[in-house]
Amino acid sequence: MMSFQAATERTAMEKFAIVGTGDLAKECLAMLRQCPWWLANYRFLGFICEREDEVGKELSGFTAFATDGAVLKNKEIPVTVVFPLGDPQILGLLSKKYSGAGHIKYINAVHPSVTADWSTLEMGHGNILCAGNIFTNDIVIGNFNYLNLSCTFGHNVRIGNACVVNPGANVSGCVSLGDAVLVGTGATILQGIKVGSRSIIGAGAVVTKDVAEGETVAGVPAKVVNR
Repeated sequence: MMSFQAATERTAMEKFAIVGTGDLAKECLAMLRQCPWWLANYRFLGFICEREDEVGKELSGFTAFATDGAVLKNKEIPVTVVFPLGDPQILGLLSKKYSGAGHIKYINAVHPSVTADWSTLEMGHGNILCAGNIFTNDIVIGNFNYLNLSCTFGHNVRIGNACVVNPGANVSGCVSLGDAVLVGTGATILQGIKVGSRSIIGAGAVVTKDVAEGETVAGVPAKVVNR
């Protein structure tokens, strides 16, 4: 396997950057360092920040080298990006902002330990599938979702766009998640449940009934706590 340093030094490789400068951005870099496909094909430029005063900030041995605005304006430098963000609303807004730029490309960042029936899994672009995730069969994943560590997804699950599923969540068969849904750590969504867009599932919740758009549910069994 090529060393991480060697991969960052090869100039012929595709340029790659991580959008964000928070802890999840550093976690994403640590994950990518474990991916042979990434080391072999991409040269890491560093992190893309939001504000000008963050340029030069150091994270995990690399810097925030440019702002969103600078990267989006500079069409002379094609770059591939991912969005490791834990807030579905920000994730959705930022992915839409970048989607209009023709020189920006996206990958699905999949950790080598992820298991799935790849022959029946349909996936868009810009997704991050962290270590330990398990997908069974006939699953559809949209764009720009962040699926954190060690989650399970049963048969015929449908995931929209810009969803964040936190560690240890269990999503049962035939569950449907809308867009910009946040699923808390250790939550369980039972068979056949429909979760509306911009909803929040609390940590540890057990969802036994459909969740309407924009609702927050929590508890065992989960009940609506906010709309």
